Amino acid sequence: MISEVLFLLIKHVCDAKLIQGIRLAPGGTLLLHLIFADDTLLFLKANEQNGNNITRIFHDFCHASGQQVSLEKSSVYFSPNAPEPIRSSLSGILHMPIAGRETLIKVVALAVAAYPMNIFLFPNSLCKEINSILANFW
Repeated sequence: MISEVLFLLIKHVCDAKLIQGIRLAPGGTLLLHLIFADDTLLFLKANEQNGNNITRIFHDFCHASGQQVSLEKSSVYFSPNAPEPIRSSLSGILHMPIAGRETLIKVVALAVAAYPMNIFLFPNSLCKEINSILANFW
């Protein structure tokens, strides 16, 4: 329920063109966020406007819901194409550390695997195989 409120806030500011998501390919679907239970992944164009506006969204969400964003568990990831000054600036605006690509892969791989596993009954052998693949990756 709480994540739906955050989703609606993000969608509202995106529709108002206050934040910009990313497209994985020219003309492709706009990717803005993924929400799994109480975890949220945001995919935004690396610029100060997006950084400032998403900070405001988090502030408004926390104020309205009484929830807090756990900055200790939060990180920001950048495309290799994002210039270093933008990376540093956004990391400061968001008050989040810049994390490595390996951590991003781990978070996304685990989240993508966990979502269907919560909806469908997977055989134990498949779950063990997925865990083995992820463990061997690291």
